[in-house]
This record gives sequence, C-alpha cells and structure tokens, in this order.
Amino acid sequence: MKAKRIITRAIASAAMVMAIMTTNTAAFIPQVNTATENIFSITAEAVSFQPRTTAPAVGSKWYRTAENPYYPKYGMPNCTAYAYGRISEILGKSSGLPVANAQNWYSKDTRYQHSSSTPAVGAVVCWSNAKGTLGHVAVVEKVFSNDKIAISESSYGGKYFEYKTINPKTYCSKSYGYHLQGYIYTYALKQNNSQKDMLTNNGIYTINLKGKNIYLSTDGNASKKGTNVLLSNTKTQWIAKYNSSTNAWYFSLKSTPSMVLNLAADSIKSKTNANLYTFVQNDTTQEFILKKNSDGSFSILSAANSSIALDAYGSAPKVNSNVWSYTYSSNNSTQMWNINKIS
Repeated sequence: MKAKRIITRAIASAAMVMAIMTTNTAAFIPQVNTATENIFSITAEAVSFQPRTTAPAVGSKWYRTAENPYYPKYGMPNCTAYAYGRISEILGKSSGLPVANAQNWYSKDTRYQHSSSTPAVGAVVCWSNAKGTLGHVAVVEKVFSNDKIAISESSYGGKYFEYKTINPKTYCSKSYGYHLQGYIYTYALKQNNSQKDMLTNNGIYTINLKGKNIYLSTDGNASKKGTNVLLSNTKTQWIAKYNSSTNAWYFSLKSTPSMVLNLAADSIKSKTNANLYTFVQNDTTQEFILKKNSDGSFSILSAANSSIALDAYGSAPKVNSNVWSYTYSSNNSTQMWNINKIS
C-alpha cells in the first residue's frame, strides 16, 4: 500500500538549515531496568528498553528507507518520521502508527492502548496545536514523574534530533500553543485487547450488524472470486484466521476456504467495496484489525489502513445493503458488528 503522505509540522522555526547529527548507533539493542523506571501503575511487558539519546545513523533501516512511510518526501527532520521510525526500531517491526499529521495521531491510532495523562517508557507523546501548525509527537525515553519525562524527537524546520527532559503538560505551550493530548502505549504496555486473543484462530463465526438480524454474506450466497459482500438473512459462516506476521485477522468462507473477505483496492480508502477474493498470504487488503467496543461488539478495521472500517452502506442498512469501507468513527452503528462463535 502506498500511503498518502501528509506534511507534518512540529516545532516551528524560521531557520531551515539543520545541524544534522549522524552519530552511528549500530547494534542498537533495547534494554530496560524496570526496577528503576517509574511507570506508576502501568504493568510493563517482560521485555527490554534502552533510551535513545543520540541521533540514529543516516542510513538507519527504520528511519531512512522504505520501511518508514514518511521517507523520503517527509523524512527527518520531521517529528512524525522520527517517531514512526523510533517505535519501529524499538519493536523490531513496522509500528503501524498512523500516516497523518502529528496532531491526528492520538485520535487516529486504533492499534494501541492510550492514556491522557500517564507517561510510560517507549510511548509516543502527542500534542495538538492551537496556533495553526500541525501538532507534534515525540518518544518517551525516561519517566521521572507525570510532570517530568525525557523525550527524543525531530522537528520539521528545526533540529534533526534532540534528546531533552521536559514537562509534557507545559512543553512549548506558550511559544507554540501545544496542548498535551496524551500517550500512545506502543511498547510499555501490551497492545490493547491483544489481537491474537480477540477470536479463536480457525474458529467458525457468523457476523451480524449490531442490533439487527442481518449478516455478512455474499450476493446470492455465491462463493466466486469478485462476488460482492452484502447483508443477508443468511447466516453465512466464516473461518477466522490469525496471521502472527501482521498481527491481524482474515476471514475465509467456510464453504470455500480459498475465498476471503477483501476490500477491492490496492490502496485502501473510504468507499472501497467489499468482495470475495482468492487468499494471498500477508495481503493486508484482506486482513483486519479488530477493535472491541465497550458493548462487546467489534469494529473491523482494515489492516492496510486502520483509519478505515468495514461499514454497512446507508444510514439504515437492510437486507441486500452493500458492505464497503468507510472512515472509522467510534460508536457508529453501521460499523459495529457482532462476531458470533459457532464452533
């Protein structure tokens, strides 16, 4: 998928000349001393963490290659390019964080648990901006208290890399109008409602729109490649399969397991039709991230673009209503699905 790249501004500066730091930090191995890190009531994973206090190498895989969706057009110095790369480096795989302006990360992210006030090592700290720029993100490297943290960051129009200790609640609030939104726990906590535990791998399920006896099915109950997916009275059965490589799910027809639920586009965007397609390993247009809602229903988000959800067409979906992708909105009744285990 080629994500649409959006210019992300961070700390504004008239000077466009950067003192680019090129310290080589090869063999960067995360480590942590959980006995000394103050993470309050947060339960850290049994993994390690080492703060980054110097700039990544110029040719670093996570920062300055195609592994980072902001590179090269909106690469460092840029807060989002840096934060995306830093979290990917910590995790050892693509972070899956949003490709969006910095002030939208906190609202657009659906993969991880959030906190509006409590920092944790390895979290992304997010600020919105009231003065017309596009917000800022940085990575929490150490926590001393809720009011004192050490961060690493990069700034569009500013420094290539910087490590500093700040008060996140007042950071640049007067000079740039920053307002703390909160923290995205990409590392210090396990992912919110771990994907692999959402359903039973290889379990058989029906999927109906919350509050309605209309089910995710196919046009004419057909099972051919390209068949439209729509709502039906037929309780079509799907096999849920978890892909540990992508931390996402795909759904194959029980009657024809080679056919899977698919969003019919190479680059997932709003208003993309759902259909059946031949299974392709690790194809994220066929894979989904499940977000469990407080009422027990699920939002089914595209693994190719987690700001997009599986949606029932129209304001009052009924039998034969199409199913497509639409911009995710929490508590949207046309995007809330019951996933019912059969066996």
